[in-house]
Amino acid sequence: MLATGGLCFLWAGEEQTTEAVPWLVEGLIPAHGVGLMLGRSGAGKSFLALRLACCIASDVPFLGREVRLTGGTVMLLGEAADTFTERLGWALEGLRRSDGHNVRPDDTPILRASCGLPKAVDDLQAIGADLRRKMEARNVAPRLVVVDTLTSAFSFANENDASEASRIMKGLAALGEAMGCFVLALAHPGKAGGREIRGSNAFTGQADVVLSVERHKAKGHGAAPRRGKVVLTKSRRVAEGDAVAFALHPTEDGGMFAASPDDTAPPPGSREGGSVKAEKPRREKPADAIARIVAGLDEIGLRTMPGIVPPPPEMTAAPVCRVREAFEIERPPVSRDAGRKAWERALKGAIDAGRLTLWGAARDYLALVGNA
Repeated sequence: MLATGGLCFLWAGEEQTTEAVPWLVEGLIPAHGVGLMLGRSGAGKSFLALRLACCIASDVPFLGREVRLTGGTVMLLGEAADTFTERLGWALEGLRRSDGHNVRPDDTPILRASCGLPKAVDDLQAIGADLRRKMEARNVAPRLVVVDTLTSAFSFANENDASEASRIMKGLAALGEAMGCFVLALAHPGKAGGREIRGSNAFTGQADVVLSVERHKAKGHGAAPRRGKVVLTKSRRVAEGDAVAFALHPTEDGGMFAASPDDTAPPPGSREGGSVKAEKPRREKPADAIARIVAGLDEIGLRTMPGIVPPPPEMTAAPVCRVREAFEIERPPVSRDAGRKAWERALKGAIDAGRLTLWGAARDYLALVGNA
């Protein structure tokens, strides 16, 4: 090997020796690099990320895969920061029910911040160095950074701009290098159930790992979807296509947590795992889709927006902007005008049918009429 001008040249037949990067989660997530977790709204991305953080903290297998390195996680929350404590409690309850670990939230090495992130590489590198010092001051080894979600944490001028996407991915890589750990950014796919990110392909092109969260629909009308799988759709180290199953298990106080399907028995009275009479599949009407999305966002804790008066706890509701975003992800419009018209027709149909009502002083929320 010859070194010239900072470049390493190899003769034909000569192999470069590099130190293998260890695994964070065996066969799934390496200890260093940048990855994406793609999934539509309500698929369970945030619940899976919290489960992963708790498994890393407690040396518990993640969805049946061995955790090789234990330590702390940084959660950079661009959305739903106000429900984090509640969702962490559900995740820890899941850990107790599946593996017998009784850990208090105060003892969990998770550092979180509600934030909008800068795009400059130097700024993200500085944030990473500061976070590493904060964790090491408590004798916690940084193992994972979760960005939830990519579009919420960064203010995109145009998410289809390859140069902007490339700059953000380089910044996340610098953040991870400064901390000495893996960075996992949660994001939405371009199509319902699709495995391509919404926006520029530069995001997935520069990722070391891409995981696709695919949640199955339960059979039978009115049955809530519970189970799914995490598919490895890109990896620089192992073959693609590997998948691990998961389920969103209910808690006794109405919450839920992600775990392996057979990790834990559902609480008494839960419909999970019970028999449901199957009915002939039917095409979902747009108005029904909006009502389902509202219920789904409320169920996973995405029912409020910062700076806006939240709906009462007994009301099943979600912000209009989030409902519309999820609706258009499921039903991609051919143009912005077509999308606006489709949304307005569906919303009017849901309100006229008595399924939904607009709530709040500025009508910022959609609420199910039966719970309003």
